[in-house]
Amino acid sequence: MKTITKLQGLIPLRTLRQAYLCLVLLASSLVINSSGATAQVVLTPHPIIGYQFASKDILHFDALYSLNQPVKVRYTASLYNSRGKLVVQFESDVHVLQPGVNRYNPALFKVKQSRYFDRSIANVERSTSFLPSGDYTYCIHMYCADNPAVCEETIRAEVDIEACNDVRAEPISPLLLSFPEDEAITENKRPNFTWIPPLPVGNDPNIRYTLSLVHMLDGQSAEDAIRRNRPLYTRSGIQGITLMFPNQLNDLIEGEHYAWQVSAQLGETHIATSDVWEFEIEKKEHTHFSVVLDEQRNNNIYKYNKGDTLFFIFKNPYTPDDLTVSIRNSSSGSNSDDLLIRDHDEEANETYNPIQLIQNGKQMYAIPLTHLGAQSLDLYTVTIKTRDNKHYQILAYIK
Repeated sequence: MKTITKLQGLIPLRTLRQAYLCLVLLASSLVINSSGATAQVVLTPHPIIGYQFASKDILHFDALYSLNQPVKVRYTASLYNSRGKLVVQFESDVHVLQPGVNRYNPALFKVKQSRYFDRSIANVERSTSFLPSGDYTYCIHMYCADNPAVCEETIRAEVDIEACNDVRAEPISPLLLSFPEDEAITENKRPNFTWIPPLPVGNDPNIRYTLSLVHMLDGQSAEDAIRRNRPLYTRSGIQGITLMFPNQLNDLIEGEHYAWQVSAQLGETHIATSDVWEFEIEKKEHTHFSVVLDEQRNNNIYKYNKGDTLFFIFKNPYTPDDLTVSIRNSSSGSNSDDLLIRDHDEEANETYNPIQLIQNGKQMYAIPLTHLGAQSLDLYTVTIKTRDNKHYQILAYIK
């Protein structure tokens, strides 16, 4: 008692507790003689090499056993997805664990029972021989399968012996976007979208796609736009590799940039996600070409945008007061009276005088098409009448 008291006086109680805990932890990992203590077993799952792997590839591992007495054991190999959900599990037959290193592979593991917990992943592996792309964790668990007396002397049933590794499966062939091309400038305000499926799983008839389309802000990257911006349009459950431009969506805006991305799913399993591509809707420049009126009938059809200006030149000089203009819808056959152009003055004549310009020494006349009330996708006959009662016509198609 005196010695203990003396030791307690010299060594703080807190230090004694720490030393005791260290001894307990050390004893749990050391090999002790066979008088009722457990052995040290070290499980080492082999790393999976390569971009793709099958579920049985997790059955490559080593078990290092430190005692000299063989013992019967069983193994459980489990594979989990990135959310920690069990995907597939293998249970082995009985093995005799020998002293030293015990090596296992899918053949030596002796699978007694296998079970998939995700049907869609099972379908992918059945059709492609590989697991779908994604992040996984695989674990090897060992427990004693011998009689209780042997287990008590070697590996106690209540001892949890397990080791895990992480692995990533990449798609064999990635999901690729096709059209609109990346950084393309297109005049089509209602483009269709196409992509190339990830192979070989893309051949599965049950694969479905999700497409997201967003409007990009000034100075924003396509990746940032997809990640942060509210989708302009999202569609899931797409069958096939083409999506027609949605009827309910308005035309995309000229001069604006858009980003899009596609992902693939099989059941509840994510298969692949494409890169993010961007495209721009071409901004139409105003038309500045001039129609030279050198004959009274011009059968050419000139294409304009709705907000363009129609320019024309006479070889013989006229003043604006010498010219009057009217327009007729040639597509619908509307009467000229319906479309005669009025000046800003309500009491003015039902005619419109073009604006006279001087360019490169020539007398050029301009008619803003917005003043003519022209509508898109129609053909118009613009008639110019001179003071000497000559009529010239220009066929103008408004895009």
